[in-house]
Amino acid sequence: MKWVPMQPISRPVPQPDHALELARITGKDAEEIYKMMIDANKKADYFINDLYQVTRTIIDDDLIQLNIRRRDGKPIFRDWRHFQQIKNELIGEEHEAVELYPAESRKVDTSNKYHLWCLRKADARFPFGYNERLLMDETDTKRPGLKQRKA
Repeated sequence: MKWVPMQPISRPVPQPDHALELARITGKDAEEIYKMMIDANKKADYFINDLYQVTRTIIDDDLIQLNIRRRDGKPIFRDWRHFQQIKNELIGEEHEAVELYPAESRKVDTSNKYHLWCLRKADARFPFGYNERLLMDETDTKRPGLKQRKA
């Protein structure tokens, strides 16, 4: 499938009924939640392509969050290359990002959304991961169980 680049879209207006629903679920004040939604929306930009909608939110001086979902709301049976491309387009090719599998006490699982936590500085690196680049294509190995697809 050919990749369609992400395009910016207008910032959606937070809906009061969403705040009411969150208040019902969390037991918090709906008006307070709505104000938080308005404030958070001011820090966010929105993008779409044919498959995904992404919200890019500035968290602080060091971090940006990418909230990724399919436009049809279904689960993403993930293509790592898609998430890498979204990160490259919306943050930058030399920026690092991680997906966190949190402690159960910090888990947020409200819908089929996926989150990348991105470093804002292009030269910043996480203290884990590989130090050098290595790519293979479909012709590089004949070992059973190891297969790469075309780029």
